[in-house]
Amino acid sequence: MRASVSLVVSLLSISLLAQPPTHNRTHGTTHATNLAADDCSLQFQGSARKAVKLRTKDSGKDYKKVSNGDAISVSDWLKMTCSLDGDVPSQIPATKAMPGIETQTVTLDGFLVAAKFEATADHDIHAEIAESPKWETPHVVVEVPPGPAYCDARKKVWSLVKAELPAKSTSTIHVMETPPKVRITGYVFLDSAHGSTKFCQTSGGRGIHHNGTQQVRGLWEVHPVLEVSSE
Repeated sequence: MRASVSLVVSLLSISLLAQPPTHNRTHGTTHATNLAADDCSLQFQGSARKAVKLRTKDSGKDYKKVSNGDAISVSDWLKMTCSLDGDVPSQIPATKAMPGIETQTVTLDGFLVAAKFEATADHDIHAEIAESPKWETPHVVVEVPPGPAYCDARKKVWSLVKAELPAKSTSTIHVMETPPKVRITGYVFLDSAHGSTKFCQTSGGRGIHHNGTQQVRGLWEVHPVLEVSSE
């Protein structure tokens, strides 16, 4: 009888060990245990303005190019987006880019100061770009969605993060020790889910906290990011 019980226990243990990784829920937050930030097979899990966030290169073939396609600085970005606040309609379209506002392609120069893989949310890579490598400067949020259309940009951003992480690290949030200079190209986007006024000033509660502060300025983003290069 004891032998039979031991055999059942052993078989049950083997079965449990063979199960694939699962999500563990703690205090209302789901933590993914088997996702990689640079996995291009991941799918977008969000819903707010989904069609606008998932625009492709073809979507913007007729878009206006900010500064005629020349790269702009973070300061230039903040000045430009603040000029757009007054043009935002009272009803922001849920499925289309706002004409003349979000229908713009922009190239942004700056330093990658932090990044976060939204493993438990929409699977975007949320990165923060600053004009200098110092943390205590205004940051712009740029986001790379999951999926094949954004694969190169996604792998590039996360390769810069992984260069500072220990081998086989599973960290999903990282503040760069030596922020690399990057050039980001994508579309202008207003993350209105985080606020309805003062779009160029409020952070909407977004931003990675470091040294007791978060430095994100405004709800305007480069989203989606389509191209990334670094020096």
